[in-house]
Amino acid sequence: MEVSETGNELKPIIVYDGQCSFCKICIRWVKRYAPENRFRYINYYSSDPSFQNWLLSNGITDFNSVIYIERQSFFIKSDAVLEILRKLSFPWKGLSILRFIPPGIRDYIYDRIALNRSCTVFSERKI
Repeated sequence: MEVSETGNELKPIIVYDGQCSFCKICIRWVKRYAPENRFRYINYYSSDPSFQNWLLSNGITDFNSVIYIERQSFFIKSDAVLEILRKLSFPWKGLSILRFIPPGIRDYIYDRIALNRSCTVFSERKI
């Protein structure tokens, strides 16, 4: 367990687009299958501007992607999704085996889904 200077446990952070219905549904799904209090969740658009500046200062400029931050490592697109899956409970963590698919192919699929994420198919509904 890693702790901050104040003694608080540092949990991995999932940064997501809180204006996207599909993203909010995915976050609810992750909360459902993640072990208790596994992650911190930050809605990029409701976060403090200083956090947004911190992301930019660390070279994170792709805000059309979920961002996964653990320790000082940053993951975006399909890498972020696979890192999140790896931390979920069984059987979902098994999907992290998809890491063997080349990143270019994974990110292409991620981008196609991201282009259509505001589609009415993904309207707000309880999972």
